[in-house]
Amino acid sequence: MNKRIVALVAALFVAVTAYGQGVYWESATSGGALGDRVISTQSFYMPHMFKSSTMDMGNIVIVRLDKQMIYQIDANEKTYSEMTFSEWEAQMKAMGQKMDAQRDELRKKMEEMPEEQRKMMEQMMGGQMAGKTKDAPIDVKKTSESKKIAGFSCTKYSVTQEGKETIALWATKDLKGYDSMRKDMEEFTTRMMATDFGGMKGLADAMKKVDGFPMETDMHEGVKVAVTKVERKNIAANEFEVPAGFAKVKPKTMDDKDSDRE
Repeated sequence: MNKRIVALVAALFVAVTAYGQGVYWESATSGGALGDRVISTQSFYMPHMFKSSTMDMGNIVIVRLDKQMIYQIDANEKTYSEMTFSEWEAQMKAMGQKMDAQRDELRKKMEEMPEEQRKMMEQMMGGQMAGKTKDAPIDVKKTSESKKIAGFSCTKYSVTQEGKETIALWATKDLKGYDSMRKDMEEFTTRMMATDFGGMKGLADAMKKVDGFPMETDMHEGVKVAVTKVERKNIAANEFEVPAGFAKVKPKTMDDKDSDRE
Protein backbone atom coordinates (compact mmCIF):
# COMPACT_ATOMS: atom_id res chain seq x y z
CA MET A 1 0.00 0.00 0.00
CA ASN A 2 2.65 2.51 1.00
CA LYS A 3 4.55 2.08 -2.27
CA ARG A 4 1.42 3.00 -4.23
CA ILE A 5 0.77 6.13 -2.16
CA VAL A 6 4.41 7.20 -2.28
CA ALA A 7 4.29 6.78 -6.06
CA LEU A 8 1.23 9.02 -6.15
CA VAL A 9 2.92 11.66 -4.03
CA ALA A 10 5.89 11.55 -6.35
CA ALA A 11 3.56 12.09 -9.28
CA LEU A 12 2.00 15.06 -7.50
CA PHE A 13 5.42 16.70 -7.18
CA VAL A 14 5.37 17.17 -10.91
CA ALA A 15 1.62 17.69 -11.10
CA VAL A 16 1.71 20.81 -8.95
CA THR A 17 2.30 22.80 -12.10
CA ALA A 18 -0.69 21.42 -14.01
CA TYR A 19 -3.72 23.53 -14.80
CA GLY A 20 -7.39 24.14 -15.27
CA GLN A 21 -10.81 23.24 -13.95
CA GLY A 22 -10.56 19.72 -15.29
CA VAL A 23 -7.47 17.94 -16.57
CA TYR A 24 -6.84 14.47 -17.96
CA TRP A 25 -3.43 13.14 -18.91
CA GLU A 26 -1.74 9.87 -19.76
CA SER A 27 1.84 9.00 -18.91
CA ALA A 28 4.27 6.13 -19.38
CA THR A 29 6.84 5.01 -16.79
CA SER A 30 9.87 3.04 -17.96
CA GLY A 31 13.48 2.20 -17.15
CA GLY A 32 15.23 1.32 -13.92
CA ALA A 33 14.02 -1.85 -12.25
CA LEU A 34 11.19 -2.09 -14.80
CA GLY A 35 13.59 -3.24 -17.49
CA ASP A 36 11.78 -3.39 -20.81
CA ARG A 37 8.38 -3.04 -19.16
CA VAL A 38 6.35 0.17 -19.58
CA ILE A 39 3.64 1.11 -17.08
CA SER A 40 0.83 3.30 -18.39
CA THR A 41 -1.03 5.63 -16.01
CA GLN A 42 -4.17 7.71 -16.42
CA SER A 43 -4.52 10.80 -14.23
CA PHE A 44 -7.59 12.94 -13.56
CA TYR A 45 -8.00 16.28 -11.81
CA MET A 46 -10.96 18.41 -10.79
CA PRO A 47 -10.84 21.07 -8.04
CA HIS A 48 -9.91 19.42 -4.71
CA MET A 49 -9.89 15.93 -6.29
CA PHE A 50 -7.14 13.85 -7.90
CA LYS A 51 -7.07 10.33 -9.28
CA SER A 52 -4.23 8.13 -10.56
CA SER A 53 -5.09 4.87 -12.30
CA THR A 54 -2.58 2.20 -13.35
CA MET A 55 -5.09 -0.14 -14.92
CA ASP A 56 -2.66 -2.80 -16.20
CA MET A 57 -1.76 -3.37 -12.54
CA GLY A 58 -5.28 -2.78 -11.23
CA ASN A 59 -4.10 0.00 -8.89
CA ILE A 60 -6.12 3.18 -8.39
CA VAL A 61 -5.47 5.96 -5.87
CA ILE A 62 -7.97 8.76 -5.23
CA VAL A 63 -7.10 11.85 -3.20
CA ARG A 64 -9.98 13.97 -1.89
CA LEU A 65 -8.79 17.25 -0.42
CA ASP A 66 -12.40 18.18 0.29
CA LYS A 67 -12.73 15.11 2.56
CA GLN A 68 -9.08 14.90 3.71
CA MET A 69 -9.11 11.27 2.56
CA ILE A 70 -7.00 8.91 0.47
CA TYR A 71 -8.64 5.87 -1.15
CA GLN A 72 -6.71 2.92 -2.52
CA ILE A 73 -8.59 0.67 -4.93
CA ASP A 74 -7.68 -2.78 -6.21
CA ALA A 75 -9.64 -3.13 -9.44
CA ASN A 76 -8.64 -6.78 -9.82
CA GLU A 77 -9.82 -7.83 -6.36
CA LYS A 78 -12.70 -5.31 -6.34
CA THR A 79 -11.65 -4.02 -2.92
CA TYR A 80 -10.72 -0.63 -1.48
CA SER A 81 -9.26 0.88 1.68
CA GLU A 82 -9.38 4.41 3.01
CA MET A 83 -7.07 6.53 5.13
CA THR A 84 -7.33 10.05 6.51
CA PHE A 85 -4.53 12.52 5.92
CA SER A 86 -3.74 12.35 9.66
CA GLU A 87 -3.45 8.55 9.50
CA TRP A 88 -1.12 8.86 6.50
CA GLU A 89 1.10 11.31 8.40
CA ALA A 90 1.29 8.95 11.37
CA GLN A 91 2.23 6.03 9.15
CA MET A 92 4.92 7.99 7.33
CA LYS A 93 6.37 9.06 10.68
CA ALA A 94 6.49 5.43 11.84
CA MET A 95 8.15 4.35 8.58
CA GLY A 96 10.76 7.08 8.92
CA GLN A 97 11.58 6.02 12.48
CA LYS A 98 11.92 2.40 11.39
CA MET A 99 14.23 3.30 8.50
CA ASP A 100 16.39 5.46 10.82
CA ALA A 101 16.69 2.56 13.27
CA GLN A 102 17.68 0.18 10.45
CA ARG A 103 20.29 2.66 9.21
CA ASP A 104 21.74 3.01 12.73
CA GLU A 105 21.94 -0.77 13.08
CA LEU A 106 23.71 -1.12 9.74
CA ARG A 107 26.11 1.67 10.65
CA LYS A 108 27.11 -0.21 13.82
CA LYS A 109 27.69 -3.40 11.84
CA MET A 110 29.83 -1.51 9.33
CA GLU A 111 32.07 -0.25 12.14
CA GLU A 112 32.95 -3.88 12.89
CA MET A 113 33.78 -4.72 9.25
CA PRO A 114 37.34 -4.92 7.87
CA GLU A 115 38.37 -1.53 6.48
CA GLU A 116 38.26 -2.62 2.82
CA GLN A 117 34.78 -4.08 3.17
CA ARG A 118 33.58 -1.03 5.11
CA LYS A 119 34.84 1.38 2.45
CA MET A 120 33.12 -0.67 -0.24
CA MET A 121 29.83 -0.48 1.68
CA GLU A 122 30.22 3.28 2.20
CA GLN A 123 30.80 3.75 -1.52
CA MET A 124 27.71 1.69 -2.36
CA MET A 125 25.52 3.60 0.13
CA GLY A 126 26.93 7.03 -0.71
CA GLY A 127 25.91 9.75 1.75
CA GLN A 128 22.88 7.82 2.97
CA MET A 129 24.71 6.11 5.82
CA ALA A 130 25.82 9.44 7.18
CA GLY A 131 22.37 10.88 6.66
CA LYS A 132 23.78 13.49 4.29
CA THR A 133 21.68 12.74 1.21
CA LYS A 134 18.39 13.09 3.06
CA ASP A 135 19.31 16.47 4.58
CA ALA A 136 21.31 17.97 1.71
CA PRO A 137 19.68 21.02 0.09
CA ILE A 138 17.87 20.45 -3.20
CA ASP A 139 18.23 23.05 -5.92
CA VAL A 140 16.19 23.55 -9.09
CA LYS A 141 17.48 25.62 -11.99
CA LYS A 142 15.93 26.48 -15.34
CA THR A 143 18.29 25.71 -18.20
CA SER A 144 18.51 26.96 -21.79
CA GLU A 145 17.87 23.47 -23.17
CA SER A 146 14.59 22.84 -24.98
CA LYS A 147 12.85 20.12 -26.97
CA LYS A 148 9.40 19.06 -28.10
CA ILE A 149 7.49 16.33 -26.27
CA ALA A 150 4.15 15.07 -27.59
CA GLY A 151 3.91 18.22 -29.70
CA PHE A 152 4.61 20.68 -26.85
CA SER A 153 7.66 22.93 -26.58
CA CYS A 154 9.44 22.13 -23.30
CA THR A 155 12.26 23.64 -21.26
CA LYS A 156 14.59 21.61 -19.07
CA TYR A 157 14.81 22.14 -15.30
CA SER A 158 17.78 20.55 -13.54
CA VAL A 159 17.26 19.24 -9.99
CA THR A 160 20.54 18.84 -8.11
CA GLN A 161 21.59 17.61 -4.67
CA GLU A 162 25.13 17.63 -3.32
CA GLY A 163 26.28 19.00 -6.68
CA LYS A 164 24.82 16.11 -8.69
CA GLU A 165 21.81 16.15 -11.00
CA THR A 166 19.18 13.78 -9.60
CA ILE A 167 16.25 14.73 -11.82
CA ALA A 168 15.95 16.30 -15.27
CA LEU A 169 12.44 17.69 -15.69
CA TRP A 170 11.02 19.01 -18.95
CA ALA A 171 8.09 21.44 -18.57
CA THR A 172 5.91 23.30 -21.05
CA LYS A 173 4.20 26.66 -20.71
CA ASP A 174 1.98 25.97 -23.73
CA LEU A 175 -0.78 24.80 -21.38
CA LYS A 176 -2.38 27.86 -19.85
CA GLY A 177 -4.36 28.52 -16.68
CA TYR A 178 -2.74 26.03 -14.29
CA ASP A 179 -2.94 28.14 -11.09
CA SER A 180 -6.03 26.50 -9.56
CA MET A 181 -4.63 22.99 -9.81
CA ARG A 182 -1.21 24.10 -8.61
CA LYS A 183 -2.79 25.49 -5.44
CA ASP A 184 -4.58 22.20 -4.72
CA MET A 185 -1.51 20.07 -5.33
CA GLU A 186 0.75 22.27 -3.23
CA GLU A 187 -1.76 22.02 -0.38
CA PHE A 188 -1.72 18.23 -0.65
CA THR A 189 2.05 17.80 -0.94
CA THR A 190 2.70 20.23 1.91
CA ARG A 191 0.39 18.21 4.15
CA MET A 192 1.69 14.82 3.05
CA MET A 193 5.34 15.80 3.37
CA ALA A 194 5.01 17.30 6.87
CA THR A 195 6.96 14.33 8.30
CA ASP A 196 9.70 14.78 5.65
CA PHE A 197 9.75 11.04 4.96
CA GLY A 198 12.91 10.22 3.01
CA GLY A 199 13.68 13.91 2.54
CA MET A 200 10.67 14.33 0.22
CA LYS A 201 9.65 17.66 1.77
CA GLY A 202 12.73 19.30 0.34
CA LEU A 203 11.90 17.91 -3.09
CA ALA A 204 8.30 19.13 -2.87
CA ASP A 205 9.48 22.63 -1.94
CA ALA A 206 12.05 22.65 -4.72
CA MET A 207 9.52 21.60 -7.36
CA LYS A 208 7.57 24.81 -6.73
CA LYS A 209 10.25 26.55 -8.79
CA VAL A 210 9.20 24.70 -11.95
CA ASP A 211 7.17 27.00 -14.20
CA GLY A 212 4.92 24.95 -16.47
CA PHE A 213 3.33 21.55 -16.90
CA PRO A 214 5.91 18.73 -16.56
CA MET A 215 5.94 16.58 -19.69
CA GLU A 216 8.92 14.37 -18.85
CA THR A 217 10.80 13.48 -15.67
CA ASP A 218 14.14 11.65 -15.93
CA MET A 219 15.49 10.31 -12.62
CA HIS A 220 19.08 9.33 -11.90
CA GLU A 221 18.08 5.71 -11.26
CA GLY A 222 17.19 5.48 -14.96
CA VAL A 223 13.43 5.80 -14.42
CA LYS A 224 11.56 8.01 -16.87
CA VAL A 225 7.98 9.30 -16.59
CA ALA A 226 6.76 10.82 -19.86
CA VAL A 227 3.39 12.41 -20.57
CA THR A 228 2.02 11.11 -23.85
CA LYS A 229 -1.31 12.97 -23.85
CA VAL A 230 -2.86 15.84 -21.88
CA GLU A 231 -6.09 17.73 -22.33
CA ARG A 232 -8.34 20.07 -20.40
CA LYS A 233 -11.89 18.83 -20.00
CA ASN A 234 -14.77 18.44 -17.59
CA ILE A 235 -14.62 15.18 -15.67
CA ALA A 236 -17.61 13.50 -14.05
CA ALA A 237 -17.67 13.70 -10.24
CA ASN A 238 -18.18 9.93 -9.91
CA GLU A 239 -14.72 9.44 -11.42
CA PHE A 240 -13.43 10.31 -7.94
CA GLU A 241 -15.68 7.88 -6.05
CA VAL A 242 -15.08 4.27 -5.05
CA PRO A 243 -16.89 2.04 -7.60
CA ALA A 244 -20.16 0.56 -6.41
CA GLY A 245 -19.98 -3.02 -5.15
CA PHE A 246 -16.31 -2.92 -4.07
CA ALA A 247 -15.61 -4.44 -0.63
CA LYS A 248 -13.90 -2.31 2.00
CA VAL A 249 -10.69 -3.74 3.51
CA LYS A 250 -8.34 -2.55 6.21
CA PRO A 251 -5.40 -0.44 5.00
CA LYS A 252 -2.09 -2.26 4.97
CA THR A 253 0.65 -1.07 7.27
CA MET A 254 4.32 -1.09 6.32
CA ASP A 255 4.65 -4.64 7.68
CA ASP A 256 1.46 -6.09 6.16
CA LYS A 257 1.40 -8.32 3.12
CA ASP A 258 -2.36 -8.74 2.87
CA SER A 259 -5.53 -6.97 3.91
CA ASP A 260 -8.68 -8.53 5.31
CA ARG A 261 -12.18 -7.51 4.44
CA GLU A 262 -13.97 -5.59 7.13
